[in-house]
Order: sequence, then structure tokens, then C-alpha cells
Amino acid sequence: MPEGWQGSARTLGALHRARQVRSAESLLRLLLLHLADGRSLADTASRAREYGWCDISAVGVFKRLAASEHWLRWLVERMCHHLVAPVCEIPPDGPPMRALFTRRVREPGTTGSHRQLMFTIRLNELACDHYAVSQPAGGRVEASLPVSAGDVFIANARTSPATVTRICDHGGGVIVRIRSGETGLRGLGGESVQPLLWAADVAAGAAGVTEAALQCGERELDGQLFAVRRSGLATEVAHRRMCHPAARRTAKKGGFRETDLPYIFVWTSAPQPGLAPVEALELYRMRWWLGGVMHRMKRIFRLGHVPRHGDGAARAWVHGKLLVALLAMRMRVECGMGSPWGYSLPAQ
Repeated sequence: MPEGWQGSARTLGALHRARQVRSAESLLRLLLLHLADGRSLADTASRAREYGWCDISAVGVFKRLAASEHWLRWLVERMCHHLVAPVCEIPPDGPPMRALFTRRVREPGTTGSHRQLMFTIRLNELACDHYAVSQPAGGRVEASLPVSAGDVFIANARTSPATVTRICDHGGGVIVRIRSGETGLRGLGGESVQPLLWAADVAAGAAGVTEAALQCGERELDGQLFAVRRSGLATEVAHRRMCHPAARRTAKKGGFRETDLPYIFVWTSAPQPGLAPVEALELYRMRWWLGGVMHRMKRIFRLGHVPRHGDGAARAWVHGKLLVALLAMRMRVECGMGSPWGYSLPAQ
């Protein structure tokens, strides 16, 4: 854990009232039992009493989770300095860079209804700043997405045209991955831009850029198209993944084809002048890394079991899931750098 994590629990309000949970260690154990193990609030409270950590009710666990929002966010931010910082350097005082995620999730239980989850994570400090869940009857949640002038959203290829249009209409910018078969791209002269034909001259290790407008419904949005060629090894790995039956079903649903494998195409309407291709691709790389983390958490740590009551608890829940993923990464690093005697020797 990062230095000062126990003291920060009190300063950030997670242990403002230490009546039942008397220490930061007990609070973290309680939250991880609920977040990492996927226990219900009632089961979490029951096991905490059985283990002798604290005597607390299910409602108390929920309130502790909501009160720990800023503490969990602080822990994620400090953990990222050691594990995630090399992925992409983003100045904390720069324009807000927000990674946009949408997931189809299901409530726990055999009769759980399906919902759409949308949340955004500020890459400047890796903090969740928006969270919305649709109603069980269906419907989309784009209308609830807050957009301020200057915000830059990084999204994947499944982002709906309505979401892209809404962001641009409110003065925000979009960096979104597109498919090689995208037919809604137009050049400066109105000619159609075929991504695969255009990217044929892009050399490995370099990024190509061209002016291209993207058709979103009845709107045509001005922007730039970036392309980068995958290495031979990366293309081979992507091909092996696509050969998996589950990956083929996902690719078919998303409109991806095997011709997409050698290239990565990213389109941007970001309002920042002079945005270099490498900068846009690095921002998408950060979002791609987080997307992999979210995908693993959905399968392993039950990211699909979402709280629906209280925005503070929902944001704390997302931060807690990120903390679980970072702790798992840290354990993997430590195990990979172990020693035959099982501990670290002090410096002489």
C-alpha cells in the first residue's frame, strides 16, 4: 500500500466516525471483501462479524463504502504512480482527458435484469467523475453525460454516433477508434476516404494523419484521421485472439474484420490545435489499457454487479474496483520479482 494510506483514511473522511470500524486496516478489509470477492452487503457484514473485524450491519457497510469515495480515489491515484504512470504521461493541470466506457451489465441473481452502464474516468488523475445506469426496461444513457467545453473524451469503436454528436455539440472533443471498413469518412474535397487504401503507405513505427470528416447520422463532423501499423508480433497476437470463438462473436457484433488487424485507426475532433498523431494515439493507448483492466474485472471481480443507489457509493464502487485491479497487478509484479528466501533483504 502507498505510504500514508492509514492516515489518509481519517483526513479524507473514510474514518470520520470510528465507532464500529476502528482502524483503516479493518475498513480496507471490509471494503475488499465486498468489492473483490463480490459479496453482498449483508454477507459482507455477516463475515466481518465472523472474522472479528467489526460488528456492522449491511446498511453500515453501504454507508462506509459511500464515505470512502475520496479515500479510494486517493489510493488509486497513489498506486498509479508506481504501476500506471509509464503508460502515458498526462499533465494533471492540462485539459480534462476523460476515458468513456459503456458496458452491458446484469444485476446479481438468477432474475437479475440487464442494464447499460456508462462511466467516465479522468486520465489526468485516474478518477471516476461520472456514473450512470439505465433503467431495466432499456434505453440509453447518453443524455446524462456531462460535457464541458474543452473536455476530450477517448472512446472505443462501439461508441454510438449519438454520443459523439452530443460531445461535439457541447464544445468537447472526441478521440475514438474506428474500423477499417468505415464508410462515413470524407476528405477536404468531399471525396470518400478508404482507411485501408490510405494507410497502405504508412510505414511501421510511424503514424499517419489526414484531414477527414466523420458522418454521424445526419451530421458531418470535421476532424483528423490517424493511423499506425501494428508490428508483426502484435498482428499475430491479435489474429490468435480473433480465432477464439467468443472473440469472433464479439468482433462480428462490433463490425471488426481480419483486415482490421494490421492497422489501428483513430479519428479525433479534439479542439486542441496542433494535436500530434503520437499524442492522440498515446491517449487512446491509455484508454485501451484501462479497457483491458475493466474487461478483466468484469469477468473476475464482477464489474457487472453495480450499485444503483447513491452517486457517491457508485463512484466509490468504481474506484474500489480499480484499486482491486491495481493491487492484483502489484502482487503479480512482486511475485515475479521474488527471491528463493521469500523476503527482501534490508540495505546494508
